[in-house]
Amino acid sequence: MAILLRNRNYRLVFSAAAISNLGDGVSALAFPWLATLVTRDPMLIALVAFATRLPWLLFALPAGVLTDRADRRQLMVRADLFRLILTAGVIDRQDQADHAGGQDQPEKVGPHHQLAPVGAVGQHPGG
Repeated sequence: MAILLRNRNYRLVFSAAAISNLGDGVSALAFPWLATLVTRDPMLIALVAFATRLPWLLFALPAGVLTDRADRRQLMVRADLFRLILTAGVIDRQDQADHAGGQDQPEKVGPHHQLAPVGAVGQHPGG
């Protein structure tokens, strides 16, 4: 293990994979949560969660064949940049949707408003 930690290339790949996996985890949570801000229908929220995994289901095997024939370093960089662009597009689209209606305050729907009272547990009104 110490030999791996001394290898610069290993550290770079390991840290990039860790950041990428963290981003995957955040998006796996964020997209269904974002759906709760748009709708209260559990079926639609579940559909959003399913849709985030659908590309993996459809493209995993064909991508594996192509990956074996391509330069893996370039492929990883391009795939991560593409994912970054897609995620930034979703964030930008949500910002546009928030400002399009002239709403100063977002609608109070979703888990963040359900969790707000949790922080107040144990706090006294006067202090």
